[in-house]
Amino acid sequence: MLGMVDSGIGGKTAIDLEFGKNLMGAFYQPRLVFVDLKFLETLPLKEIRNGISEIVKYGIIIEREIFDLLEKRTSEILKFKPRQWFSLVTKCAKIKAEIVEKDELDNKGLRAILNFGHTIGHAVESAMDYVDISHGQAVALGMVTESILAEKFNMLSSSALARILNLIISLDILPRSKALPPSSKIISRLKYDKKARLGKLKFVLPVKIGKVKIVDAPSQKIIRESLQEAIRLCTR
Repeated sequence: MLGMVDSGIGGKTAIDLEFGKNLMGAFYQPRLVFVDLKFLETLPLKEIRNGISEIVKYGIIIEREIFDLLEKRTSEILKFKPRQWFSLVTKCAKIKAEIVEKDELDNKGLRAILNFGHTIGHAVESAMDYVDISHGQAVALGMVTESILAEKFNMLSSSALARILNLIISLDILPRSKALPPSSKIISRLKYDKKARLGKLKFVLPVKIGKVKIVDAPSQKIIRESLQEAIRLCTR
């Protein structure tokens, strides 16, 4: 699922290093990306949820219609029937392809919006040595943290934040808090984020459902507070 809606499209090939994710790699475009929803019929639910995180991301960064659909049909989506997924997978794949076509090498600022949730998410994965947490869970925690950050910055309304948090919690895509490392360890890995330029970290923060903005990182204090609030939501 994750490959169908996101990672299988774009041509990025990279490896994880000790302190950060996707820090060494190259661009190599395939001749064709083939998606067959039939393969999802035998996919474990935890892997379906892994891909759902990226679908939620598209709904927040650029396509409100996706968010609204997830919100209205949460219970149906978790029951999973391939026919129900055709529209969602197609929309996400098309969005990713269009963004990559305009900013293939990730040097124009457009492709960076795809990193919503990934600044914190990659730091979480790195802090956990890439074990005991899926990419989707890490991104879900990242989206929650970065949405809370946006609300603290007065960029995102409290009502929009509530909708984002409610959807992510309802879809059950967050990690369990007992498995997470201390927030200080997660924050220490942020300096290795691939979006950093000249030592300055960037965040992709939502300004409303369907639109995001790339901003300079706030103070570590605010990041820590937001991360701790997000981790508390993982206690269940």
